[in-house]
Amino acid sequence: MFTPSELLFLWLGWTLCRRILRSILFYLLRYGPSEIGGTAAALGAAHLAHAVEAAGLFAIIKFLTVGFVGSIGEAIGFFAVRIAQEHVVQLVRNRRQNHRADSLSETIGSIVREHGWAEITDTFGIRPLSMLILILLIPVFELAVFIGKLVADIWFYGYSIYTHRKMTRQELVAADA
Repeated sequence: MFTPSELLFLWLGWTLCRRILRSILFYLLRYGPSEIGGTAAALGAAHLAHAVEAAGLFAIIKFLTVGFVGSIGEAIGFFAVRIAQEHVVQLVRNRRQNHRADSLSETIGSIVREHGWAEITDTFGIRPLSMLILILLIPVFELAVFIGKLVADIWFYGYSIYTHRKMTRQELVAADA
């Protein structure tokens, strides 16, 4: 049998574990479809840039260009899916609560608030540099682009989740006031 302190410890551990798993599932469902679209676009754009690059450029310039084009491609793919997903969620939520439907510009504004700084620093700095470094280190091009993308995703999603939680807390405080 378990002592009362062991039972308390098990209950607290299970509660914490459930909360973490619920949070992971929430963000997987929130960002997962957009990530799939972004990954496909990043690999496609980087591969296209690699295929049509001008001959005679220094390797660093060539690979930095590939990383930047892959980064732009990912941003386009990610936000195309993200905007559509969020707009549908807002339409369904507002219909259930008998509110007016948010316009597409309001949906885009919400996404910009959630991802804005993370996207700017990611697209124009972290992602191209991580792709560049890994393209130079890993001989398999697609693998290097994919791993560089994963490295940059740590920054992007960390900051985006932080911003989303901050926005959610502000909305709850505003609703209570």
